[in-house]
Amino acid sequence: MKCGFFQKEITPPVGCYLSGNQNIRIAQGVADPLYVRAVAFEEKKLAVILCFDLIGMIQKEALKIRAYVAKRLGLEEKDVILTCTHTHTAPNIHSRFFPKEEYLMTSLKDLALSAAQGAIADLADAEAYFSRDELPGISFNRRYVMKDGSFKTNPGRRNPDILRPASPPDDTVQLLRFDRGEKGDILLVNFQVHPDVRGRKNGNLISADYPGVVCATLENALPGTHCIYFNGASGDLNHINVNAPEWDKNAGPSHSRHMGLSIAGKVLGMISKARPVSLGEVRTHQLDLAVPAREYTDEELRRAQQYMQWYLAGEAEKIPLDAGNYTTIIYEALGVLTAYESGGTFTMPLTGLSFGDVSFVGFPGEVFSEIGRRTRETSPFKVQFIMGLTHGYPDYFPTKDAYEVDGYERRSSPYKAGVGEIMTEGGRRFLKELFSQNEKE
Repeated sequence: MKCGFFQKEITPPVGCYLSGNQNIRIAQGVADPLYVRAVAFEEKKLAVILCFDLIGMIQKEALKIRAYVAKRLGLEEKDVILTCTHTHTAPNIHSRFFPKEEYLMTSLKDLALSAAQGAIADLADAEAYFSRDELPGISFNRRYVMKDGSFKTNPGRRNPDILRPASPPDDTVQLLRFDRGEKGDILLVNFQVHPDVRGRKNGNLISADYPGVVCATLENALPGTHCIYFNGASGDLNHINVNAPEWDKNAGPSHSRHMGLSIAGKVLGMISKARPVSLGEVRTHQLDLAVPAREYTDEELRRAQQYMQWYLAGEAEKIPLDAGNYTTIIYEALGVLTAYESGGTFTMPLTGLSFGDVSFVGFPGEVFSEIGRRTRETSPFKVQFIMGLTHGYPDYFPTKDAYEVDGYERRSSPYKAGVGEIMTEGGRRFLKELFSQNEKE
């Protein structure tokens, strides 16, 4: 099998609006560059995965870019996969809270095409090696059970009312290394945690956050090596250790660097332990899932419209806080409007590819970590990469238990309870269908 890599810088100019927060943030500088990284695979069939240093894309726009790239390359649309790292300090191309950087959205299709073409031109014979390990202390479940039996998202550090996390984090690190001799290795790294580490005080600088540190560290440590970081199922995971000592800021640029160095350090230790994996014909697949929207009363719709109107007009002080904080209330209102505009049902594409013992599956939006863990553990493939934010950013996909209690993710999600289980079963079905293509060979 052949494998190729290429990257294209997509750093916007200073002065752009940044995503990842309901508050307006204008970029005042660049902490580190943003890229779209491409990896191409070829064995009888050609396929490309493009990974963007962006928080996510509007689904219809992501699919337009995929269609454009596929057409220009002479491929089927399912042969081109778009995913994002989910960095919260990148230009806004999806949020309705403030103006979108339309110029970037327009240019992304050509940047994506250029990266894909570069990866294809870089194709070379490769052997693959895989390693899996655990890295605790970097990713934490942000939903907590409190001593009074309630649930809270991000209840605050050293909060004495915390009983335990709602569920354990997913500490799994995966490495797939392609040895291409003199052409240089390609490292594909898979881990899962929100890239929202730099924080609001440091959030006015453009940055790829810790995923950028992972790639830069590995490439600097191993000259001639290329790296792509794939963020997995991180919908309920973030960087905050509620038990961290007071001296540990546990956020900001230094913590972002700490996370990136920790993940990269773990990967460096895994390289020598990576074992050969069987490769084979490249196969691609897509499975469209029908996801029911939540239903709201006319009064709930009117209230959501009013809250959004006040917020966008700069009159957020009019929003009553008896139902939570501004962040939860605003995103809940947005979820109500999104559900209403859907017409009752959303179509969510699961996309991915396989070759031999290796498979990649991409979920749209932010799926909870349990969904990713179950998908990986039940996969018929020996090597299973999970990618979130693939072909769109259509909000959170919580598991059913999260709908039984109060919480930010439940309140902001526009989907009916059970959406997490639809995604879990969809992932299992997707991989079964993809695997059956190998069995039919």
